[in-house]
Amino acid sequence: MDKLARQRELVKSVATEPWVHTYSSLAKTLGVTQITVQRDFEEMKDNGFQFKRDDRGTLYLQVSGWNGVMPVKASTLRQMEILRILTSTPQGLTLTELYKRFNRRDAEEVSSKTLERAMKDLEKKNLIKRRGEAYLVCSEHILPPLQLAKQEKTLLFEALEVARALAPIPEEMKSLEAKLKLWIGKNDTDRETMFVHGRTPIQDVHHSQCCIHLEEAARSKNRVNLLYRK
Repeated sequence: MDKLARQRELVKSVATEPWVHTYSSLAKTLGVTQITVQRDFEEMKDNGFQFKRDDRGTLYLQVSGWNGVMPVKASTLRQMEILRILTSTPQGLTLTELYKRFNRRDAEEVSSKTLERAMKDLEKKNLIKRRGEAYLVCSEHILPPLQLAKQEKTLLFEALEVARALAPIPEEMKSLEAKLKLWIGKNDTDRETMFVHGRTPIQDVHHSQCCIHLEEAARSKNRVNLLYRK
């Protein structure tokens, strides 16, 4: 059983039997270590899932998230944050300055070694370059800011979702989507219009983006206009 299938089983177990399962009981059922189960729950939180635990350690699914794709790795999010910081600082930043940006509190959140690995990875991808001790964004490889309306953003990201499901190189699609989100952002506000393209063969209809946005609108009691395209 791969990670995605395992996480779906975890969600299914907790959702159908609330306040019954613990980390240890789920680990025993799935035949994995408790550390693996805890790591899965942490990754699912990044995808919008919210779980509650009582004094006995039993779990309850409070908010359903999106498990149609693999969770975004922490290293990927870290690299996106580095690109965002460097983009807003045209003169560039040294490794020490970046370290201070990531560790503003007393506790160290990102170690210098972790940051060095992230910078080397970004250099290999030709997304950043060095000028002396400072790191700068390679502007020739970054899409300039796009001024898109809310509905245009919606259409773009819905199209990317369909394209990613059918792409021969899904990793390249993830990279493209990450770069677009870095510059134009993704709509976090409630949508007035939703473009419905129909379900691709490999999509889980119960966890499609359309269903998720409808759930969000229902929870916040917002109206949504559906524009269906065959």
